[in-house]
Amino acid sequence: MALAAVQAIEACAHAPWHLSFFNVLAGGPERAQFIINDSNIDWGQGLIALREEMARRGIHRVHLAYHGTADPTVYGIDSVPYLGGSPGPESDWIAVSSYYFVGLAQRMMLHDRRSDRVRLDFHTLWSRHADATPAGCMLLFRLR
Repeated sequence: MALAAVQAIEACAHAPWHLSFFNVLAGGPERAQFIINDSNIDWGQGLIALREEMARRGIHRVHLAYHGTADPTVYGIDSVPYLGGSPGPESDWIAVSSYYFVGLAQRMMLHDRRSDRVRLDFHTLWSRHADATPAGCMLLFRLR
């Protein structure tokens, strides 16, 4: 009964983002994203949660590496697509889909088209704890 109660509490604590839920034994969302990823983690709920997190923190624009097919502006997100290198001065924040964060390659949705296949290197951020993890599938970091 105690184990069932712990499991129920843990699952409810991650609500409403059940798709990206991993229990503690699997490493929780922070470690499990390195084990399994892609649409197993994010079906688009990350943009909704990112918009809410940006509003909560007063962030107006963000560098964004988003794994999905929707244009972030549809969700009211003012973003600068991040395709690698040093982020510019447009924002002090970067939001990354866990898919790109762990080093998987895919085409990225830009404002006017899809990019060629990109593989981004975020290993320098792996040792940092994200400032927020919207929907458990996005990682938000303050750059400066």
